[in-house]
Amino acid sequence: MIRRCVVAAAVGLLLFTHSAVPPQAYAREPADVSILLIGSSLVRGVKASAKRLFKSIDVKAKIKGSGRARWSLVDHANSPRTDKIIHQRPWDIVLLANSSVGISTTDYDDAIALYEKIILTGASVGFLMTWLEEDKPFSSYDALKGTPGGMFGYVPIAVQLDVPIAPAGWGVRNAIKDSVESGVPFDLWKKAQHLNRNGNYLAGAIVFTTLTQVSPVGLWAPGRFTPEETAYLQTLAADTVLSDLSEWNITPN
Repeated sequence: MIRRCVVAAAVGLLLFTHSAVPPQAYAREPADVSILLIGSSLVRGVKASAKRLFKSIDVKAKIKGSGRARWSLVDHANSPRTDKIIHQRPWDIVLLANSSVGISTTDYDDAIALYEKIILTGASVGFLMTWLEEDKPFSSYDALKGTPGGMFGYVPIAVQLDVPIAPAGWGVRNAIKDSVESGVPFDLWKKAQHLNRNGNYLAGAIVFTTLTQVSPVGLWAPGRFTPEETAYLQTLAADTVLSDLSEWNITPN
């Protein structure tokens, strides 16, 4: 029962009525849910943790990241390679992520162009909120998030297209805020804007939680994590997404 409900949630949460391309037009490996991440090199570290979390609830997830260093959505909107990947298989869900500089009205047209291209394949679209560079204070993340009708951030374009956001960047922001307020540093960074094992696990757990609306608390975590690290990151991921689904334009199951 649990597995059936979770598979339905994972496949169905972002699925709306689009003109689907017949499945026989593609070659695909069997999977309960197939997810494509389009963005910069930041998306590469998200895949492994998200896939293992799906596996821990007995859901087979095919997750591919199409990300190149310093690429933004404008690069993907004009890339034959990205177009080929979009049409490589009938993806259930495609998450769009801009670079670490954020996202604004200058990027929205490219996001819309990708959205329109993707929904013609029958896939659903959402956004993966990225994170800023390591030295940015947590207050800087307000602009990265944005507000409905604004000119900056992921929220305005997600609301405009009526699609959800996987708020990985907001989870990073919350971890930075916790460190500042507690005075106890929690290391998320590998270098510059790239996350280390802690940060990538947090981002992957937030993607998993967004797509399933299932808390990762008690599910898979790397064996090298301490129990305290595991509990903190899993709880942070759950709270970031599930405390207010409407904040991220997520429709409740």
